[in-house]
Amino acid sequence: MSTLAGTTVVIIGGTSGIGLEAARQAHAADAKLILTGRDRGRLDAARDELGASTTMLDLADPVGLHRFFTELPAPVDHVLVTGGGPVYAPIVEMDLDQARRVLDEHLLGSLRIARECATRVRPGGSLTFLTGTHARRACGRSGPCAGRTVHPPSPLRRDSTSRRCGTRPGPQPAGTFGCPG
Repeated sequence: MSTLAGTTVVIIGGTSGIGLEAARQAHAADAKLILTGRDRGRLDAARDELGASTTMLDLADPVGLHRFFTELPAPVDHVLVTGGGPVYAPIVEMDLDQARRVLDEHLLGSLRIARECATRVRPGGSLTFLTGTHARRACGRSGPCAGRTVHPPSPLRRDSTSRRCGTRPGPQPAGTFGCPG
């Protein structure tokens, strides 16, 4: 029997890429799925394929994010956060509103999610953040992404966040921070 069988798994950014594949794996392991995304067509396709509950969610919307977690039917077992990427453009051509949105989604959105999960993930559950490899690229002055990327610094470093997650009395969800690739 799978360790995910009978659990509730929330995947934020679960309609494409790693998030969708994680949803497929959790579905195959008999987990109940709740998927979020910003694209209605992808949400509908994931719902139809996996029998998941789906919700439109924008991480830059703190009210919507709070509402999503508040309206979950019960405490959940696992939350996986994936999705989104940096802005790639020469700095002089970069749309600063788009760059601000990426920073808000990834930096503040991650902190908002961690705060919401502190009271909505079952003791012994997990909160996992995945980020892309763009933060590890060595560009230098003339590399392939020099002057072409804006990515948020990670507020969720294991050393500092793990200590801060335990500031409330009682069991806290485990935090996992990963970078595929």
